[in-house]
Amino acid sequence: MITLRVPGNYFKNIITLFTGILLAQGIQILLFLVLPRLYSPQSFGKLTLMLSVVSILSIMASGKYEQAIVLPKRFQTGISVLKITFLLAFVFCSLLMLIFLLFGQPLIIALKLQLLADWFYVIPLMVLLNILSVGLFFWFTRNREYRLIAKNKVSENVVFGVSAISMGLMKIPIGLVIARFFGQISGVLLYVFKLHKKGEWGHFKSNNEPKLLKATAIRYKKFPKFSMFAGLFNTGAAEVPSFVINYFYGPLILGWWGFANSVATVPLGVISKSVGNVFNEQAAKDYVQFGSCRRVLLKTLLLLIGIGIVPFVILIFYAPQLFALIFGEEWRQAGKYVQILSPNYFFQFISNPVTSVLLIAERQEVDMLIEVFLLIGILSFMLVFGRFHSIELTLKAYTIIYSIYYLTILFLSYYYSSRKDLAWSLKKTMITS
Repeated sequence: MITLRVPGNYFKNIITLFTGILLAQGIQILLFLVLPRLYSPQSFGKLTLMLSVVSILSIMASGKYEQAIVLPKRFQTGISVLKITFLLAFVFCSLLMLIFLLFGQPLIIALKLQLLADWFYVIPLMVLLNILSVGLFFWFTRNREYRLIAKNKVSENVVFGVSAISMGLMKIPIGLVIARFFGQISGVLLYVFKLHKKGEWGHFKSNNEPKLLKATAIRYKKFPKFSMFAGLFNTGAAEVPSFVINYFYGPLILGWWGFANSVATVPLGVISKSVGNVFNEQAAKDYVQFGSCRRVLLKTLLLLIGIGIVPFVILIFYAPQLFALIFGEEWRQAGKYVQILSPNYFFQFISNPVTSVLLIAERQEVDMLIEVFLLIGILSFMLVFGRFHSIELTLKAYTIIYSIYYLTILFLSYYYSSRKDLAWSLKKTMITS
């Protein structure tokens, strides 16, 4: 039996990050009470579609190297991984802008992205900002700058909220997208200011030899080789519904879908993200030092199950009534979608914080294989059921596929959380064969 000591500051770090992010997400929750009365479901549909496009392109932009930033023991190696992440993103977004300038209109028509026509050419910049934010987030996670991360989230939400409300009062339909853009910029600027203040900005100007960066890129080549494709499949599976719903059902139902997802996942997502950020750093250290992160994995899972079970049971029975009461009768349909999706949200809540085990154990090929099956399943089922023009039936199929996926990920995370168990399993197989 593995008995590894979880450092006393582990839960302290969770609480520190949780407190800050709770404030940030609290602002977002308050915005949910205001924004639905300033913007139509179609406006939320536009924001949902924009975020889906940016999320998918961001995976390709960085090669998922940002996830490797927390792994190296040496400070300089971590900086090199961060540089590689930013360099790839800049090259990718430059090429993306060129493609959009040459083939923008045909792409908009072919993909039915007319909702984003006014902001289509800003997408490359939003992708670049997203990678800068995510890369610096992992850098400061590596350095245990949890207070800064929390402040960053607060800054993003405050800027987004003030901008969204102001433009909503001015009746600007695309105000949600513009506000999101402003929020991203504020978050990146805060991270950059901290780098400059700590004197770490100078590290980007030194040790930029191509051989060093190439060697670092090769050392962590499994991330673009496997994690990038796994991320594409995973994010694709998560964002495919937005494209399919927009294609079959239009912006109104897309807006209900996007709003339902946001409202259902944000409150408990505060806890999930806080736990996941700290778990990722602690699990990586335990795995390197002891060959196992199973103890912290199990403790984290029990914590999440205990917190999440009651709220999700309430959503299963009362989501439509709650949405109509809180946001207005116009949003009752979004509550019905949440009711259907509740089992999926629960399994997502307990599994997302610990899925980094597969990356920590460098089992990216396993992760990628699971994501392939997920994307195929989601895309196939949603396209088939979409032709029946029943959004409820489509969402039920989505919930079943995703619930199976999350349970599979939990099992694999447990299995690969200990090198010792894996070594014994391989040894036993060799003896009996």
